[in-house]
Amino acid sequence: MILILFMLFLTNPVSSNDINLIIEDYCQTILGLPDISKLEELDSTWSKILNKMSKGKMTEYMLEHFSKNKSASAVMAFAHYQAEKLSREFCGLSPKAGRRSGDEVDAVRHFIWVSLMAQYLGVEQAKQIGYLQEYRDQSTSLDSASKMDLYNNSVALDFMKSYKKRPVNILSWSSIKSKFVVSNETLKKEAMKRLNKGKFKVFQSQKSKCQRTIYPNTNDF
Repeated sequence: MILILFMLFLTNPVSSNDINLIIEDYCQTILGLPDISKLEELDSTWSKILNKMSKGKMTEYMLEHFSKNKSASAVMAFAHYQAEKLSREFCGLSPKAGRRSGDEVDAVRHFIWVSLMAQYLGVEQAKQIGYLQEYRDQSTSLDSASKMDLYNNSVALDFMKSYKKRPVNILSWSSIKSKFVVSNETLKKEAMKRLNKGKFKVFQSQKSKCQRTIYPNTNDF
């Protein structure tokens, strides 16, 4: 099933429904895997899916983490998709616009992504997954873009400390979609409040509804 959906994903325009189906199948499959050896068999396919929504290949550190926290992998995937979708909507990007990096849209995306993960997984695990996403080669130091992302992740973590973690018990696709405590409107309101006050770190200001004259603001970063 994953292979069929994956081929459709590569050869046709990707709609929200297509991605929902791919992630649903992934969630259902991964929860049935008994050990890390079978999880590794999904790595290649899932990494190509991640490439459409994030930075690409799942690193060995992330794979190791998710082998011990299978539900967290499903939460991370859905939160990634929601963050990409909502940041584009909030910032007024067209569906055909390229993926933004280093600007206000990128900052909003990370705020939403980490906020959504923290609702299910708690602040500490959301922080760890965000770190693993950026620290893709632990033999080298973080680059400036990754430092920016981690800083903006921390803004989300501070926000989510006021919310209680919801228990993870993903038995069906409907459960992951129905349990988010923080609404889309609240996420938008909180993201824009921080954007307007210069609470995010942004390396380059680019045209969008999220563009603000106070950015870039990384001179002291």
